Amino acid sequence: MITCDCIVSGNANKPKQHEADPHAKNCRIYTGRAIYVGVIVTCLVCHRHKKPIGRSQPLEADYCTDDCLGYRQAPVAGSLWPGETSEEFGYPVSADGTRKEYV
Repeated sequence: MITCDCIVSGNANKPKQHEADPHAKNCRIYTGRAIYVGVIVTCLVCHRHKKPIGRSQPLEADYCTDDCLGYRQAPVAGSLWPGETSEEFGYPVSADGTRKEYV
């Protein structure tokens, strides 16, 4: 498989240019499957990391939670912990608080 550089070139967000690239037929965006990976989401009110929505946090952890006015405001937390994948989680996830990767 040819290594895809469409993300670096910016063509992944430009379908016409991307299809014109010689590697497009081998590109992971078209041939791979998408998974979501959790990212760190920082609260703009308290400046702490937001815990994933609907997930319990460790007792010693200091995350932004529903107690903060900024927890439900943008940027919105998703349902995945940072680095956790949608495959590991095992349930449907939204795109909030994640990045999409192709494997």
